[in-house]
Amino acid sequence: MLIEAGAPLDATRRGDLTALGWAERFGHRVAVEVLREHGATLRGLPDYTMDELFDGVTAGTIEPYELDERLWELVALGPQSVHAVGMLGRPILVAWASRYLELQVGNGGFAQAAFNMLDWFPTAAEAFDELGCPEVAAVVRDAHELAVARGAGSEPKRGPLSALLRVFQRELRESDLHPFDERAKDAGLYDRAFDARIAYLLAHRAEIFRALPEIERRAELRSSSLLPGRTPSADDEDHDEEEQDD
Repeated sequence: MLIEAGAPLDATRRGDLTALGWAERFGHRVAVEVLREHGATLRGLPDYTMDELFDGVTAGTIEPYELDERLWELVALGPQSVHAVGMLGRPILVAWASRYLELQVGNGGFAQAAFNMLDWFPTAAEAFDELGCPEVAAVVRDAHELAVARGAGSEPKRGPLSALLRVFQRELRESDLHPFDERAKDAGLYDRAFDARIAYLLAHRAEIFRALPEIERRAELRSSSLLPGRTPSADDEDHDEEEQDD
């Protein structure tokens, strides 16, 4: 098992303990490119087992960000729909949804978030409520209501990259969602919600560990569709149908 909770930190396993190592081992070209661009595992963050991460964050010897980042990277190697992530259990769904919205808003505001992940807004609002951050949840719900009313994120997401970029730039330029960016910051999106998510992860350690084998299975399944010599099909976009049949 590549993410065995207590795997030793010997040289033969160090690459397997990071999301980038997973992606390279499985031949997951898309994930490799994304993770290299994202750069979290290339900025000198040490390799830890999941046991070490949880123990270190609890003891104050490892920065909480590293646990938050590691779990995000591992789940990101599989399908990322609300349904698919939800199948991994409530704690992972809460952590993923809250961090997904935080990353999107932090990068390009609610306008970008609405373009990329509008279907996640209701789940993210529920996640912030569960984390004890109702002020952030209220901002997300208000932004979602306005975005839906304005038809944000309704443009097709397929087609030439140049066309998608034009649609994206237009939505950002014409969006009514910009005032929500400051509201979310004032509500604690980047500080109180982060602290609450870390505390939540630590409190749900056992449930998260039970999901690790399924996270690995999904990474292997996803990567097998991208191996050299195989022609991707429409089924490779997501494996939700398989998840729903389970």
